[in-house]
Amino acid sequence: MAGCSNAIEPGADGGAVGTAAQVASDAAKRLSDNETLPTTIGITEPLGEAPAASRTVYWIAPNIEVIQAQTEGFEDATDTLGWTLVTLPVDSADPQAYASAMKQAVSQNADFIVASGASADVYGDGLDAARSAGIPVIDEYSTDEPGGEDNGIYANVGGTAYVEEQVGALADWVIADSGGTGKVAFVNIPDFPILKAAGEAVSAQLATCADCTLVPIDASVADLTGGGIPQLVVSTLQSNPDVEYVYLSFGDLYSGLDSALEGAGLRDKVKVLTATLSPSQSALVASGEIAAGVPNPQRYASWVAVDAMLRLDQGMEIDQDEHTLLPVPIFTQDTVPSPPGEWAGPEGYEAQFAALWSLEQ
Repeated sequence: MAGCSNAIEPGADGGAVGTAAQVASDAAKRLSDNETLPTTIGITEPLGEAPAASRTVYWIAPNIEVIQAQTEGFEDATDTLGWTLVTLPVDSADPQAYASAMKQAVSQNADFIVASGASADVYGDGLDAARSAGIPVIDEYSTDEPGGEDNGIYANVGGTAYVEEQVGALADWVIADSGGTGKVAFVNIPDFPILKAAGEAVSAQLATCADCTLVPIDASVADLTGGGIPQLVVSTLQSNPDVEYVYLSFGDLYSGLDSALEGAGLRDKVKVLTATLSPSQSALVASGEIAAGVPNPQRYASWVAVDAMLRLDQGMEIDQDEHTLLPVPIFTQDTVPSPPGEWAGPEGYEAQFAALWSLEQ
């Protein structure tokens, strides 16, 4: 359901072959499955029995705007089950925040813990505490490999394979749109492990295009929270006047960018595209202000994480591919749904999950 594979394995030999036109044609073919919205969820096996009536889920939520949809998705999924959700906000720039929150969840007898955008080395002794207490941890948007009892992490929704699909598709869009000659500045925050993997995937994908050029802009969490991203982009574009595309690794990086580009006289010289397109940014795709973007179905991702918890609760196997890969549609002016807004996931995904979970709707 994530479409055909657009991503090249980071570190693989991505040597480009063929003319620019052929490379662009190949990229366009790879994008064919990203042009339509999926209608079904990616999980197919029903639960073995009705869900337990009461469980408590602790959700460790980093303090960035894009996380709000995930929180609301967890609220909806746990409400559907009659479960209790406890949300623990954390400061992404604080290296101890995740571990402290995880230990708090353990001390308060969580049944499940879910965290987003971090990794096992960041969880540290918090993950050790969860493992010792027998509390499963579910990752979202992490580079961790689920190891179950071996490492305490039982699923990784939207993990590395999904991110490689997502950013690889947008890199292919640049290759196809530019006729195989795209010059792109990729704006990223590699302090987040999953975004470091995204940067590697973009680099590998663009390496298949001999006449394409990648200019990395590696920012920090402080740059994001302090509003420094727009000036970093403007300065880079002024130093690299041949750049034609500004590619953002996630939608929050767009804040303030349009006005900064306009003020520097650069707005009409570049096309902006972004992974993890926010709901409000879909309207900007419709107007042409953002050329292309991949919506991240974060509400749906939260339901996928809860589905993994249900399967653990019943001693069932988790299909890691089904629980890692999310849909990767690309929105442009021609394909963005009307009216534009949040794309939460396949239409009717809540009812489809309820049917898998043997719930009456």
